[in-house]
Amino acid sequence: MLHRAAERLAHQFTGTVNEETVERVVFESYTALARTAAVTTHLPTVAEKFARDRLTAAS
Repeated sequence: MLHRAAERLAHQFTGTVNEETVERVVFESYTALARTAAVTTHLPTVAEKFARDRLTAAS
């Protein structure tokens, strides 16, 4: 699921952020959220949104 999220975000940020950076941010976001998550059902979706927010702020 995280790889698909990274692909979607890489497409969204084409020309702004390279694919490797997008994938790294997605996986870092997931890891950061997973450390304190009590419920992990929607964690990949939340991580994708968090990564999108981080990438938007960085670009």
